[in-house]
Amino acid sequence: MILVSNSLLITLIHQDSRLHTPMYFFISVLSVLDVCYTTTTVPQMLVHILSKKRAISFARCVAQMYIFLLFEITESWLFSIMSVDRYMAICHPLRYKVILSRWACLLMVGICAAYGVVGGLCDTFFAMHLPYCGPNEIDHYFCEVPAILKLACADTSLNDLVDFIVGFNVIVVPLSLVVIVYANISATIMKIRSVQGQIK
Repeated sequence: MILVSNSLLITLIHQDSRLHTPMYFFISVLSVLDVCYTTTTVPQMLVHILSKKRAISFARCVAQMYIFLLFEITESWLFSIMSVDRYMAICHPLRYKVILSRWACLLMVGICAAYGVVGGLCDTFFAMHLPYCGPNEIDHYFCEVPAILKLACADTSLNDLVDFIVGFNVIVVPLSLVVIVYANISATIMKIRSVQGQIK
């Protein structure tokens, strides 16, 4: 269902020239990320449920973990970029399309993806370079860092630090940016004297 709805949304935005604005560009990128996000876990989950083959190779586990983190981190930063888009549209409407040109939008999405690549690599690299000498089973249908770290037979304090730093940069920093941007939007709206202007 997610795949179908996101695919329809992407197609609609692509086909309708009235929707070729920065806001809809970011929404279409978000839809692509949602599709990719889902396809990293759902196929393995279906194999896990529908067949008796419940094992996944080490290489597939690493790939799944990295790809999932890549899309998760990219999506988190994309939300903060989308809030900046709303700020520009509301607080600087006359300069909106000039400041958020096609190249600027692509650059911002590229920066989000770069955060995803680096954050995903850090978490995956440190998790996969631990020695695993005990049971090799996790109680999940896909590979995620916390579940994998429980299998390690070495000190995972460095991994916990890396997880904290990556998590801080994935959750706290983008969320803080969103809160600051929407506080500025609210302050700008409150400066408008007429109630009709505020509603608009």
